[in-house]
Amino acid sequence: MRDLKKYLPKIKKYDITEIAIVNESIFRFFEAKSYEDDEQELVKNNLVAFVNWLAQEESREKMAHFISLFENASYPQTNLFVMTQTPDLYKKIMQFIQSL
Repeated sequence: MRDLKKYLPKIKKYDITEIAIVNESIFRFFEAKSYEDDEQELVKNNLVAFVNWLAQEESREKMAHFISLFENASYPQTNLFVMTQTPDLYKKIMQFIQSL
């Protein structure tokens, strides 16, 4: 989540199973708070950019997997981060859920 611009071109080539691994890694990253306080804005912006990319992807499965992790109670700190630090992203997630 620190250098999305560098890795996104490679991630864009991933299939659903590889994206699932990336999604899980992102949730673990935020759950463990694997960033410094001064990096919070950067990782927040990269999370929003990543989810925006997922939402624009032709395959809704990739976004749906991210959403399923969000809905799961396994990552409470990640969910709290999304809800409190990225309210627009939280809104987008809720809209995606409602569209299913």
